[in-house]
Amino acid sequence: MSHIKRIFKRHIGVIILLVLLLVFPSSVSNQAKLNMRIIVTGIAIDKVDDEYEVTAQVVKNTPGTETPGTSATIELVSDKAPTISLAMSKLSYKAGKVAAFSHTSFVILGKSVYESEGVKCLDYFIRDKIIKASTMLLFAEDKASDQIKKTKDIELSVGLGLQKVFLYKERESDGLMITILDFLKNSENFSQTAVASTINLTTNDESDENGKSSSSSGSSGSNSSSEGGNSSGGTSLSEDSGESSGENSGESSKSGGSSSGSSGGGSSTASSGQGASEYFEAQSPIMCFVGGKFACKLESEEEFVGFMLVYKESKNCDISLENEESKVSINIKNKSSSLDVRYENGIPCLDVVIYIKNAEINEILTDKIVNDVTYSEYARIEKAIKAKIGELVSTCFEKAKSAGADIFHAYDIANKFEFNKTKKLYSSYEDFVKDLRINVDTKIIKLEY
Repeated sequence: MSHIKRIFKRHIGVIILLVLLLVFPSSVSNQAKLNMRIIVTGIAIDKVDDEYEVTAQVVKNTPGTETPGTSATIELVSDKAPTISLAMSKLSYKAGKVAAFSHTSFVILGKSVYESEGVKCLDYFIRDKIIKASTMLLFAEDKASDQIKKTKDIELSVGLGLQKVFLYKERESDGLMITILDFLKNSENFSQTAVASTINLTTNDESDENGKSSSSSGSSGSNSSSEGGNSSGGTSLSEDSGESSGENSGESSKSGGSSSGSSGGGSSTASSGQGASEYFEAQSPIMCFVGGKFACKLESEEEFVGFMLVYKESKNCDISLENEESKVSINIKNKSSSLDVRYENGIPCLDVVIYIKNAEINEILTDKIVNDVTYSEYARIEKAIKAKIGELVSTCFEKAKSAGADIFHAYDIANKFEFNKTKKLYSSYEDFVKDLRINVDTKIIKLEY
């Protein structure tokens, strides 16, 4: 052992040189490959003049760095073609670099696509061997390209991590994180009904006003960015508040300015260097499809909350109660649901049971000061919660039913547990949905005040 140590000490310089010779060519090769590659993290699809317009959210790494991080910037590249696959191929040629689609985490479909032909263009994303089937599906109420362009004006980690954002929104009953694979599977089940969230990024009003006033008074772009980042009246996408929010707005401004010349471009506020902050619209509508065709959207607050109360992946929710004497705000901290289908005189009935495992009375607005909640008031609030939840779920159910959508997959449940009886009474999905009724029961396990 001592002999080996002596050899190592004598020839330490030679050993280090050999290690460098082995590692250096590999690092140079990896850096060269990285510099010739763009990472496509999101795709927006619209229909323009019988062609598909595909806009890609591209992450470009600054030359000389090996991993995308603070040095990375978001750019947008777009092109049109008769098919999705051709448009995707054109994007690679147009960027002048190899496009890496293995990191694509979301796809947005525009109104011009899903209203005219449903979701048949999603076939490409299932057959493609590089884009993952776990890619999230979103819809835009108008142009998908408009929404993906706005991701340049939000924090980099948020714009690239929309899946994480919608996973959080899903748990908080503010949106759905549905993958393309799950969406298409639901479309092919007995119920033929699939749903997904819309994405709607909007500029905060106060931030926009501050940007305009600072611009007209001749203030610098950095001051405008700071004012926009510190504005109130909306929920900022920045992970930190205050100074860090202003810094993120400034980064967005730089990103927009550096990529304004790319095909597709960014929003006008970004390209002008104003650094306007974008915010997610709360409870953005949920799109419902039957057999891959657009059926309706749940857009009112009652329809949206009614669906999320039944949706098993959501755990938290807020509801409000109101009568002539008071207004009460309830925060549901943990909930679950169960669904069952039974036949009542040959008519299908969907029994929905919602379990409120933990909830809290957040606010009571009344003319008198409430120091404590009496037993009778507590019982009245509990009864009002059950009635309100039943009303919300029924409103959502009736809206979907009128469009022929089995929003809670009752036909799937009936075929799973009552297959023979269901086929005997309702071999047609349309007849089943037309006769389907709903019964909502709420069990409150814990309600604090």
